[in-house]
Amino acid sequence: MDLVQTLDRINTSAFANDEERSEAVEAAYALVSRLETPWEFIMRNCMIQPAVGAALKIGKDLDLYQKWHDRGTLR
Repeated sequence: MDLVQTLDRINTSAFANDEERSEAVEAAYALVSRLETPWEFIMRNCMIQPAVGAALKIGKDLDLYQKWHDRGTLR
């Protein structure tokens, strides 16, 4: 696919400055978010990066999410 080859050629030297590079990074994150399945999201965030899963479990064990909800600070 031509798109994959184009993406493979992009690196930091493709940008005039750090602001443009940062915008491209944000766009790439948004693209991944649109393309990945829910399972891939879980794999990336909880299984590949186990500290995230541990932090979520600690929040659950401390009833943090329920406390946020009860206070109206969870949107």
